[in-house]
Amino acid sequence: MADAKQRRVFHFDAAGLFRGTFGSNDTLERPTAVAVDDERRLLYASDTGGHRIQVFGLGDGKLLRTIGKRGSKPGEFNFPEGIAVGRDGRLYVVDALNFRYQEFDADGKFVATHGAIGQEPGSFARPKGIALDSEGHVYVSDAAFCNVQVFDAEGRLLIWIGGPGAAPGEFQLTEAVFVDRADRLFVVDQMNKRVQRFQYLAEAKPETVPNGTPGGQPAEGDAKAAEAKH
Repeated sequence: MADAKQRRVFHFDAAGLFRGTFGSNDTLERPTAVAVDDERRLLYASDTGGHRIQVFGLGDGKLLRTIGKRGSKPGEFNFPEGIAVGRDGRLYVVDALNFRYQEFDADGKFVATHGAIGQEPGSFARPKGIALDSEGHVYVSDAAFCNVQVFDAEGRLLIWIGGPGAAPGEFQLTEAVFVDRADRLFVVDQMNKRVQRFQYLAEAKPETVPNGTPGGQPAEGDAKAAEAKH
């Protein structure tokens, strides 16, 4: 759990008991999100205030390396936020005020950047959270668009979920997102004061993306459909 004010990542076990911390005033400025690579025993902290990703050993809590610095070039960040790790160890980071998400390999080396500022589908206005499913699809929430956009492994937009509103499947300020092992998507719907759940139903195809702005609704038919629960 990232604690931005105390500049720490707090560790709790499955029973909710406190087990320790990662980071310090010297290594974290304002952490806002974390991701864990169990296989490689790494903890990634998105240090929004420091414009970097800090990598800690999961066992001893030592800082192992730093990924990025402030800037707009590939591999640099301007207020990184959401972060996720794929099963292959690849790291995905929402680079919020560069209006994109970036991809790094398991060694922290830059691989690709996806997205740009804009109003058209596939672009971003205020990206926040990021998550991955079992098929390598990338889910990015956008607080301004009030939706979650879904991309394939190459960064091509497949579909988006939601739009502004308070009905089931609609959002007011989408924040963190998470995908569990059953490919169920959980979305923090901040201003509606709830968490919504969506179920993966079918394989998405690029040609099913509807026309219009990112605030639109998912296409019907052969698409990555979702059933909202809250």
